[in-house]
Amino acid sequence: MSFENLQKYLIFFSYLGKHYKGVQSQTRRIPTFETIGVKTVKEDKSIQIQLEKAFNRLLPKPKNEIKVGISSRTDAGVNALINSCQLSLAHPIEGCYYIPSHIVKTANDYFLNHNQSIILRRVVPVHHMFVAVLHALSRTYVYRIAVVKKPIHSKTDVDLTSLLPIDELYRCLPVCSPQGYLDIAKMQEVCDLFIGTHDFTSFRSPQIRDTRPSERTIYECFLRFIPDTYLNGCDPAYKNIDIIEIVIKGKSFLYNQVRRMVGALIAVGKGKNTVEEIRSFLHEPGSGKGKIIVPPPDGLYLANIEYDTNGLYI
Repeated sequence: MSFENLQKYLIFFSYLGKHYKGVQSQTRRIPTFETIGVKTVKEDKSIQIQLEKAFNRLLPKPKNEIKVGISSRTDAGVNALINSCQLSLAHPIEGCYYIPSHIVKTANDYFLNHNQSIILRRVVPVHHMFVAVLHALSRTYVYRIAVVKKPIHSKTDVDLTSLLPIDELYRCLPVCSPQGYLDIAKMQEVCDLFIGTHDFTSFRSPQIRDTRPSERTIYECFLRFIPDTYLNGCDPAYKNIDIIEIVIKGKSFLYNQVRRMVGALIAVGKGKNTVEEIRSFLHEPGSGKGKIIVPPPDGLYLANIEYDTNGLYI
């Protein structure tokens, strides 16, 4: 169905992923039977569903069905400083269009009133041919690790979670080592290995049947320390850890690729793998399958998505 005053928008939003099943809706309705003869609908706990519910609160009500197109899929538990989607809206009044600021306020009011960990950041009118996933130039991910300063030989010696500041709970991965630090120089060597175009078969999920090419290009990969001045000095638990962020930038990634790259970096930092082993995983595609531990999603953030604005924005 076509609408004369259909306007497409590029929407930027942030979220904490802990309580969601991922950003993209996989199954909209799952029939269950709690009592005989009564059919109930189980809600899909995804970011996409919450976005669409928020946009359905727009007044006056759009004439078209609300359906967003997510640019970057993230798994359950993964956070986003910035993700994006496209949305088309048909205003019921001829010649009228929805003002971006009205869309932002309506959505954020819904998220706040329904206890959702989502914030709409910005809405931009775009060309009708715009597709958020296809027109993205790059995506940047950040994985935050909290390196426990004191030497710990085994995770059974101490509960690492007990050493975390409360602000970092579910937002970073606590890491320990017998030395009380990671070998940053060797980790940076591996970062340098990742940069460029490689076959990342060793870094894709073996459980997922994916026939797409496994060659990907990494534009940037580096480590950065977060100075104490940026951390919350009110929580003494910050004295227990050093926060290190692993930054990885590319146009697109395989499923679980970023987390497997992070797993390889941490393993090298702990001395469990060598730089040469990771090099061989890249030079001999598939040789590293099953040999890389996938860290949990809590510390992973989709940090940025870049677009070429020429000819897309209106």
